[in-house]
Amino acid sequence: MKKSLLALAGIMVTGSAFAAGEIITEQPEGTLRTFHGYSHAYYVSSWGYTAHEDHDGFARQVVFADNGVDVYFKDPFSKMTKNFWIKGTLKDGIITVETPQLLEVTEKDGVETEWFVQRLKPETYTDDWGDLRTKWLIDDETTVITYKYEDNCIIQTEEDVMLGLVADGEHQFYGDVNVVYTGLNEKAAQLPEDIAEAWTMRYKTTYAQKIQIAIDDDDVFIRGFWPDQPAACIKGKIEGDKMILPTAQYLGFMNDAYYTYFMVTSVDRYSSWVPQYTTIPENLEFAFDKDNMSFTPLFDEEIVPVVRYGKTIGVLSANTLVTFENMSFKQQSEIGAPEDPSFQIDNDCFGLYPDYNWGYIRFNVPNLDVNGNALDTENFYYSIYLDEEVLVIDPEDANYPEQYKDVEAPMTEIPFNFDNKNGITQSSSMAGRYLQFFHLDFDEIGVQSIYKNPETGVESRSRIAYLNPETMEVRYAGIENGIDSVESDNAQVTGVNVYDLFGNKVSASHKGIVIEVVRYTDGTTKSTKKVIR
Repeated sequence: MKKSLLALAGIMVTGSAFAAGEIITEQPEGTLRTFHGYSHAYYVSSWGYTAHEDHDGFARQVVFADNGVDVYFKDPFSKMTKNFWIKGTLKDGIITVETPQLLEVTEKDGVETEWFVQRLKPETYTDDWGDLRTKWLIDDETTVITYKYEDNCIIQTEEDVMLGLVADGEHQFYGDVNVVYTGLNEKAAQLPEDIAEAWTMRYKTTYAQKIQIAIDDDDVFIRGFWPDQPAACIKGKIEGDKMILPTAQYLGFMNDAYYTYFMVTSVDRYSSWVPQYTTIPENLEFAFDKDNMSFTPLFDEEIVPVVRYGKTIGVLSANTLVTFENMSFKQQSEIGAPEDPSFQIDNDCFGLYPDYNWGYIRFNVPNLDVNGNALDTENFYYSIYLDEEVLVIDPEDANYPEQYKDVEAPMTEIPFNFDNKNGITQSSSMAGRYLQFFHLDFDEIGVQSIYKNPETGVESRSRIAYLNPETMEVRYAGIENGIDSVESDNAQVTGVNVYDLFGNKVSASHKGIVIEVVRYTDGTTKSTKKVIR
């Protein structure tokens, strides 16, 4: 049995071979070109309903036949990649696509379904809750969609007309509106490797990574800031005591699928259940400290650098690949001991279930040393302490051994990069960790960071950070009080020190984001983050 769109929808199509059932499954002959794609894309959400959003920066492939007339579009739905091809014709700078065109025939339970690409038009209606909604219907007035082809671009000529996926006479989730294909001539910046040096990039407070920076006169080249695209390079310029890093920098063609860009955004963390990153036409300003060879941000915390697909201005959180809150840079110096761990006090950092003989701890192990250098995560470890005894991670000694899956042998030093998505996994941030334990006889639980320097062979350790689960007080081995002190009502100020984000003591006139530490007569301190312009 076969269900046909043509019979169900009653559409009359003349002069079209596609409606008769031709399916293009192989790349047609001709010249293949790849364009930078933009559209407002419709697709099926994880909840099973139609979702839609601006979709920018993805690769769109088009074949131009040698006869100068036939044009073939690969995968016309930007959110569906299935090696579909549809055909259009080029005349006088206009590409005309006749619909419906058959894409695929599937079978389930003995019933065949034909899937077509079809011209659709919007219809608004009010739902049961009084909200205005839009649904997409087969256009019963015209069957063609046209595109203007000029200046190395293919642009849909009509707004709010969808080239959509149809079966059984109805729109089936996928489709694209307001389509633009752009021929890309941008070139990514290239790092001058002969003058490049090792620097640390720090961001998101608890994470850092080793990168390369080259300073050529007043030009600054930065590479390695995003491990998923290690060759990506951005370029800034030194202007006096500042470094300016422009927005909308093209990074390259990623995985033969997407064009990526370094962009400046303004973040709204509160109006939605996920942060909304709106790209804005502004550059980033950093304070340049030539003595310490560092770049620290002069922009407010709501300004966030990101890497994303495409560079359309607007709220495009779905296209955002990675964010770099509090991005700053410092030239690498001599490697010291690892920075002390901390606990995720505001993130339900400790839990205990005596009836089931297990508990958990959430903490941070920044891959930084005390000098602000990024540590190589392949040589970075941490240990858990129950009072003064180091915890042995051993599936055979756990009453829920599946929580320690992929632990091949008992270990006391857990690799920073180990993540089994169960009892040992990342939590909250790139430096954050969640760990389950199965020994409950202790008063304090501790964490210690360990770095094994591959260049010198020297192993160095942080202090042990201890948490008292009953009082939630934090102490460090060898000192009496925790680090999060505040001044008492009667204490007086004895001194004020200012530090940059890498822990270097700087003058009060230092520009950028700084940490001001006030000390009081009772020995307590108060730390405040400030922006000095």
